[in-house]
Amino acid sequence: MEQSKKFFPLLLCSVLFTLTLSFVCFAGSWKQDAKGYWYQNDDGSYPKNTWQWIDADGNHIAYCYYFDAEGYCLLNQKTPDGYLVSSSGEWIFDELYFPATKLVNTPNVDANVLPYLAASIHYGMFDPFNEKNSFSVDFTEKQPTTEQTNLILTVLSSPYYVESNFPDFAAKYFRTVRSDGEKAIALDWDSYRQVLEDLLGLDVSDKAWESTIKGGENYNLINKDTAIFGVGDFGAEEPYFNTESIIFEDGKWIVKGKFAFVFIEGGARKYSYRIVAEENPHSIFGHLTVQKLKVTKE
Repeated sequence: MEQSKKFFPLLLCSVLFTLTLSFVCFAGSWKQDAKGYWYQNDDGSYPKNTWQWIDADGNHIAYCYYFDAEGYCLLNQKTPDGYLVSSSGEWIFDELYFPATKLVNTPNVDANVLPYLAASIHYGMFDPFNEKNSFSVDFTEKQPTTEQTNLILTVLSSPYYVESNFPDFAAKYFRTVRSDGEKAIALDWDSYRQVLEDLLGLDVSDKAWESTIKGGENYNLINKDTAIFGVGDFGAEEPYFNTESIIFEDGKWIVKGKFAFVFIEGGARKYSYRIVAEENPHSIFGHLTVQKLKVTKE
């Protein structure tokens, strides 16, 4: 299989910053006095000289705020560690001017994987350098091609962030694959089939696996029975993304928001997404299986 497109690394600041922050989202309430706003946790404490993720209205969407030495939330400025916050205090991506978010308190599932999955599935199926790549797909009705499937797996398996975003996936399949210590996601036929069933509910054929193990530029082989994904310069960095709404109904999670790819040479591609996933306790992707994805270029 020939590699149909080549991706350049994305800016890494969102990855590095996100990984320094706890996923804990504190309960409490906002307070105000003549000097400004602060946040009081349920135990009476309040953050000082730190960042904190806060879901103030209980809608499962948390924003990140920086509090100064006195505990006041910084507004419309750069923080001491160099990040931009909006006029209402949310950490925002400088290049895109939309806020970072995390999905929190979603019982039985890790719905926070869905914005990243939306961006990554799109990234694997369509070239983000191509401006005509808005699309809608229903995986319960149409299975992607083997090439698209393997490109999606390659993006998801990037060693830069697979352990932080998909710890269960990484714990099971991420291992040293070369004598120089390089690590990658390694899948044999049974695990390849199971991963794609977990991720997209796909029923993968023997022919698809036979096509995969013939090799290509997007992945390599450990041996004739095992392929590795996520190596090289393909899909090396994480996109910017956020969530604008989240709904749970009839065993399905529906998340809407935005994501973007910012290129080193300048410019960005911005998209709106809507992703639908069904609860699946067996899935190693947040106990969710993606069913539908709609992406619209802005």
